[in-house]
Amino acid sequence: MMKGRTFLFLLLSFLISTRTLIAQKKYKPFQASEVKKGDLSDKAFKDYPSSQARILFDYGQLTFTENENGFNIERKRQLRLKILNDTILSAHTLGLTSFEQNDVKSIKLYTLSGGEIVVKEIRDQWSSIFKFGPLSTEIQGVKSGDIIEFVFKAKIETPEEIHGWQFEYEIPVDYSEWYAEIPGMFTYRPIFKGYIPLLVNSSELLKDKNKNWIEIDGFYVYQNRYLTKDIPPFKKVVYSPSSRNYLTSVDFYLDEVKAYKSYKAMAGQTWGQVSAQLFKDEKLEGRINDFDAKSIVEKFKLDSNIENSIVIIYDWLTSTIKWNGDIGIYAEHSLRSVIEKKSGSIAEINLLLTSLLQTLGVPARPLILRTTDQGEVNMELPSPSQFNYLICWVDLDGYDLLIDASDPCLDVGILRPTSLNNKGLKITSRFEDWVDLEERRIAKYKVITNSSVKEKSLLSTVSVTKLNYFAIKDCRNFNKAEELVRIEPGVVIDNISLSRKDSIFTGNRIMFDCNSDSLVEKSGTSWTFSPFWFEKLQSSPFEAKERRFPIVFPYLFEYSWIFILELDSNVTISNVPEEEEISIPDNSIRFIYKVTQLDGMLKINAQFSILRRRYDPSTYEDILEFYDKVFKKFNEKLKIKVKP
Repeated sequence: MMKGRTFLFLLLSFLISTRTLIAQKKYKPFQASEVKKGDLSDKAFKDYPSSQARILFDYGQLTFTENENGFNIERKRQLRLKILNDTILSAHTLGLTSFEQNDVKSIKLYTLSGGEIVVKEIRDQWSSIFKFGPLSTEIQGVKSGDIIEFVFKAKIETPEEIHGWQFEYEIPVDYSEWYAEIPGMFTYRPIFKGYIPLLVNSSELLKDKNKNWIEIDGFYVYQNRYLTKDIPPFKKVVYSPSSRNYLTSVDFYLDEVKAYKSYKAMAGQTWGQVSAQLFKDEKLEGRINDFDAKSIVEKFKLDSNIENSIVIIYDWLTSTIKWNGDIGIYAEHSLRSVIEKKSGSIAEINLLLTSLLQTLGVPARPLILRTTDQGEVNMELPSPSQFNYLICWVDLDGYDLLIDASDPCLDVGILRPTSLNNKGLKITSRFEDWVDLEERRIAKYKVITNSSVKEKSLLSTVSVTKLNYFAIKDCRNFNKAEELVRIEPGVVIDNISLSRKDSIFTGNRIMFDCNSDSLVEKSGTSWTFSPFWFEKLQSSPFEAKERRFPIVFPYLFEYSWIFILELDSNVTISNVPEEEEISIPDNSIRFIYKVTQLDGMLKINAQFSILRRRYDPSTYEDILEFYDKVFKKFNEKLKIKVKP
C-alpha cells in the first residue's frame, strides 16, 4: 500500500513539476524569418485546408522614447499574410485601417516567378488596399500562394490612445505577439477577451545585461509581453453579429499617470472627459460650427411638418452626396468642400446632415458607435479610439431617431445592420447617457393572404405591412414595391402597389394579386399546400448541437401571418393542422398557431415573437428545441378537396 502511495506521490510531483516547466518556458525575442521558396507554395495547409488565407506572424510593439517634454510614443506592426485563394479578408477585418497613409512603411509582395522568389514593394497600392475590398483582388498581381508583408509605424499623440492587440482571426494564425517596455509613470490595466490561452502573459520589471533594474528618474520600466501560437480560425456562429466580442484580444485602460515633466498626475479618463474632448474637437463639433447651413435649408421652402422636412433633407443629401468609402468618426474635410465635391466620408456626410437638421430647429447631435465587426464598446475603457462610425441622433418628441445618410439603399430611421451594436455615444459638452442601439421598438411584420379557388387555380390577394424596421442588409429601393418583397418561384404577380404614410414611423404597406397555383400539390380532387407560403420561415437557423457564445438576435420582432381561405360548395376541408403554442421557459420567444372555421371561411393565424435580444448560451438547448418544433409546425400542410 505504501509503495502505491509513494508511486502516486512521485507521479503527482512529476506532473506538477512538468506543468511548472511548461508555464516557465521561455520564448526568444521575435525576429522575422526570411521568406523561402517553400513558403510560397499554393498548396493548402493540412490542418485547415479550407482557409482562404493564413497569418504567418503578427508582431506588435509599443515604444516609449524619452524627450525633453516627456516621451515620444510609437506603435509598430509587422504582419506577414499568406494568400491561399481568393480570400474575403480585407484590410479592415485585419485591423490595418487603424493606420494612416503616412504610417505605411512597407508593403512587400513575395511571389514565385520562374522558380525564383521575386520581392516587389507595393506601398503605392495602399490607397486601394485601405478600402473594404478583398486583399487578394485589391492588390495588383497577387495570386494563390503569394505572401504579403505589411510594416506600419504610427505616432501616438497621448498615452490614453494605446491600441489593443488582437490574436485571433477568422483565418489561422501561426504566431502572434505584442511587446512593450512601459515606463512606470504610466499604469495600464489589460482587459482580456476570448478563449485562446496565452503562452506568455507577463508584466515584469525590465533588466539589463548586468541584471540591474532599468530606471527613468526613479521610475522603473516594465516589460509587457503577450504571446500565443497555432491559433485555429475563429468560426462565426449564427445570431452572433459581434464576433470580436469573443475573439481573443487584449485592450488597455490607462489607470494612472504619475507626474513627470509635462505629464500631470491624473487618473484614467472617464466617459465624461471623453465626451467633452470630442465635443471640442475641430473635426467634429468644429466642422458643424464652421459651416453655415442656412442658405441650403432655405432652398427647400419647408413647411411646419418636422417629419416631412427631415425626409426632404435626407432625400436631398442621399441623392446629392456619395459616400467615398471612408469610415471613422472624424471629418477630415470641411462640410462646404463635401458639398462641392459631392462626396464625403461617413462622418462628413452625417455631420452635414446634423448641421442641416440643427438649422431646421431639430434637436440633432452626432452619435458615434462601434460597428459589429469591431466588437462592442468596452465600457471599462473610456477612449475615443473604440469608435469607428458616426451617425445622426435626433430627438423627435422624446423618441431617439437614428439616421445614416451615407447609403441611398437606406431610409430615414433605417441603419446598416453593423450599426446595431449595443450602445452609442452622443457627442455633447458633457456625458449624458448611452444611446441604446438595440433594444428599441419591436419590428412588426404582418402578412394577410386571402385565397380562393377559381378556375381550377389557387388565387390570392396578399397584403404586407412592415412597421418599425430600423436595419436592412440588402440594398432596396424604398419606392418600389417589387424590391421590398420576396416572391416564391412560380408565383405570378399582378397589380402590385405600395403605400407609404407621411409619418416616417408608420412604415409601408404592399398589396398584390397573384396566382399561387404553382405551390399546390394536386392529386385528383385533393389539393395540398402550405397556408403560409409568402415570406415563410424556411428552416431553423441553428445547426450546431452545442454553443459557447451568447445568442444575439438582430432586433426584436413580431411576425404575424393570417391565411384566409374562402369556402363554397366546390371546396371542402380535408385536414387542418391543430392549434398549438410553443415557447421557451421564460416566454420571451414564443409561437402561437390558431385555427378558426366559420361558415364560408377558414382562418389560420400564426405569430412568432422575439421579445428579448440577448440570450446566454445556457438557454441554447431550449432555443434549439423551440425552433425545431416551430418550423415543423409552421410548414404543416392544409388539405382540401376541390370538385372537378
